[in-house]
Amino acid sequence: MMRKKGTILYILLCVLLGVAVTARAEKLETVLKELARKYSTVKSLSAEFFQESEHPAIKKKTLAQGRVFFKSPNRFRWLILSPPGEEVISDGKTLWIYQPDLSQVIKSTAQRGIPAMVVRLIGALRNIKKEFSVQYQGKTNGTIALRLSPKQQLPEIEKLILFVDSKEFFVVKIELKDSFGRTTSISFRNVVLNPVLDESLFQYTPPPGVTVVEP
Repeated sequence: MMRKKGTILYILLCVLLGVAVTARAEKLETVLKELARKYSTVKSLSAEFFQESEHPAIKKKTLAQGRVFFKSPNRFRWLILSPPGEEVISDGKTLWIYQPDLSQVIKSTAQRGIPAMVVRLIGALRNIKKEFSVQYQGKTNGTIALRLSPKQQLPEIEKLILFVDSKEFFVVKIELKDSFGRTTSISFRNVVLNPVLDESLFQYTPPPGVTVVEP
């Protein structure tokens, strides 16, 4: 009799687990469908961002805020306003990283770094499963967390979490951990979809007297 009860409990547990897994899968598909609907017509975007980075070796948080401008498919301008400083600009072919404190500009054809990663995510939202494996992590305070794993390995990224507003399906925050153990959290506010952005915003000419470094 005890063995029979144990068997029944085991079956019930398997059923409940199966229901839970199915429910999570259904929630994930719903979120991805809404994300695709929201971002499928996005040709441009502007937003304020608030960035917080922390390195375990230094044990000190670095804060920054500014504005990001994006234009499909891969043009962007990432402007840090506080503290005033770095800009990252890409016309889709050349990436410029302006570092005024060092009086230099890094010029590269590689689309790398956190701004480029953010832009890649924005572009992928209309069909995110094409580039990432996605896991539903749960819902807290009106925000849905999705864990993303790139299908093509990105050596510099170990962990990537996307936070989505559960009502409007805007991306409100991105958290990532790089291969050096540094954790970065980027929150977005005042997001505007499809603003009119002039092409000159994504063009860049180094200021006079600034050293241009090409790795």
